[in-house]
Amino acid sequence: MYNILELFGIAAFAVSGAFVGVKKRLDILGILVLAIVTACGGGLIRDIVLNKTVPVFFYTPEYLLTTIIVTVVVCLWRPNLQQRKKYNIVLLLFDAIGLGVFSVLAAYSAMEHSMPYIGIVFLGCISGCGGGMLRDILVREIPVVLKKEVYLAASIIGIIYLIIFKNIIEEQLLLISSICIIVIVRMLTLIFNIEIPKISMRKNKTEEEK
Repeated sequence: MYNILELFGIAAFAVSGAFVGVKKRLDILGILVLAIVTACGGGLIRDIVLNKTVPVFFYTPEYLLTTIIVTVVVCLWRPNLQQRKKYNIVLLLFDAIGLGVFSVLAAYSAMEHSMPYIGIVFLGCISGCGGGMLRDILVREIPVVLKKEVYLAASIIGIIYLIIFKNIIEEQLLLISSICIIVIVRMLTLIFNIEIPKISMRKNKTEEEK
């Protein structure tokens, strides 16, 4: 079940990375690189923190194959200007799914390694947000996790739910429901335009008078 969910998360983040690559008008190789970085970034961070000798992505060929297939499909679709709204919805949905899958799986792995709660939350968040952050940095955008959108907060909510109900809900149902909570929170905050308050620099008196 764990491997199936991780494969699903890789596919979701690969879609996200490939769509951004198409939007930024990268060449085919550039789109593939961006998809791979987005898909495997969070998992690599998780495996390094957990002291795995070789990250899973490097000895599981189906992960790379999935990323390549997804990239080809996205390149063949190539949404036009009339489909921009649909494109944005698809991008945000798959990004939310990737966020949910990698946040929950990393947090669950941390729990199995008997990490303290702060470590579980930290590893889940950095793994869930890592792929998207690398993607945004490569295309010279401010990572979503640093903006006012509810992104990191959605990850934290799902991880806290995972921690609370670990010994109450059956494992498979717990993993799936935790992922769904993150995806739902992320998408609902986008639909209803709910944002985290941002702090701006104060204006001096002369600026206020103008």
